[in-house]
Amino acid sequence: QEPGATLGSIASWADETRSQETYAWHYVNFPRGQCEYLPERDCPGGQCVVAQIDRQLAVLASDAEPQARLIALKYVVHFIGDVHQHEGSTDCFGVFFARFFVHIEDCDF
Repeated sequence: QEPGATLGSIASWADETRSQETYAWHYVNFPRGQCEYLPERDCPGGQCVVAQIDRQLAVLASDAEPQARLIALKYVVHFIGDVHQHEGSTDCFGVFFARFFVHIEDCDF
């Protein structure tokens, strides 16, 4: 628990504490015109926002210590904001986002 914390203060926390180790966690790159997410190509070593959302959600669902779960929640809030910004992304980002996060598999995009 963080007294006085707001959604805004939590959402910006991951940028304020970003390091060389966590820098790549804030985005995912995939080739222009490629709408299919391939983890081995687009997220080597799990160092992208997609893998980190999964990793942090797993911490939230676990019986980890409260402080670890708080940090995971702060990352999830921030990373969901990051994937909505998609600055500089390919034209297929909306398709990628819908299929990966919303699990829309059978839509005609």
